[in-house]
Amino acid sequence: MHICYDIGNTNIVIGIYNDKKLINKYRFQTNVKSTLDEFGLSIVEILRLNDILCKDIKGVIISSVVPELDGIMKRMVKKYFNIDAMFVGSKIKSGINIKIDNPKQLGSDLLVGAVSACNKFNCDLLICDIGTAMTFSLVTKNKEFLGGTILPGIKTAFSGLTQSASMLANTSIESIDSILGRDTKTCLISGMVYGWVSMIEGIYYRYKELYNDIKLVLTGVESKVIKDYISKDSDFVYEDDLILDGLNLLYFKNKK
Repeated sequence: MHICYDIGNTNIVIGIYNDKKLINKYRFQTNVKSTLDEFGLSIVEILRLNDILCKDIKGVIISSVVPELDGIMKRMVKKYFNIDAMFVGSKIKSGINIKIDNPKQLGSDLLVGAVSACNKFNCDLLICDIGTAMTFSLVTKNKEFLGGTILPGIKTAFSGLTQSASMLANTSIESIDSILGRDTKTCLISGMVYGWVSMIEGIYYRYKELYNDIKLVLTGVESKVIKDYISKDSDFVYEDDLILDGLNLLYFKNKK
C-alpha cells in the first residue's frame, strides 16, 4: 500500500492506494503552521479508520505547491513510516515532454494532472483545474506539455470582493437555477457560476483555434458545481480524482 499527497494552497488531499486501487481519500484545509506530529498523527488515525497499519505503507508520493510544508512532510514520512517520501518535481520520470521556456517553473500539480490525463485520453487536451487558482494546461496527444493560462480561482476572486464591500455577504459557490439573481446572494452565486463557466468556455474555444480536436478535462474542488453548466457542445469530461490518479501512476513509474 502507498499514500498519495496532493498539497495545495487551500486544501491537502490524501489518497490511500492498494496497488492501483484507490481505497479512500480525505480532504483537509492546508495549514502551514501544522507541526510534523500533527500531520503524522492525522495520517495514522486515517489509516486506523481503514484498518491499515503504518508498517503496511511501503511508499509515499507528494505533490506540493506549498514549499513551507515540504521539509515537514519529508521528516514526518521518515519518522512515522521509516521511508523516504517521493516528491514530484521536474526531474521525476513522468513520460511528459515539458516544452515550456523554463521547465523548473512548472507546478508539480500541473505535471501530475498532465500525466493522469494523458493516461486516460489519447488526444490533445486542455486540462482545467479549479482551485485557489484556475489553471489551464495544454498537452498534446504526443504527451508534450506546451504551456497554459492561469486565472484566479472562484473563491480567491470573490473573497476580495466580499472583503472590500461590507454589504456583500461571504457567499459560497453552489448550484443555481438561473443566471438571473433575485437577491444579493443569488446575484453573487450567478457571478461565480456563470462568470467562470463563460471564462472556461471562452478560453477553451480560444485554444480550439490552435488545436481543433481538443478535449477539455475539468478537475479541482470547484469544478464539481461548474461542470453541470458547461455547454453540451463542448467536448469535455469531469475527472474528480485526476491528481490522485496521476500521483499513483508516477509512484509506480518511479519507485525503486
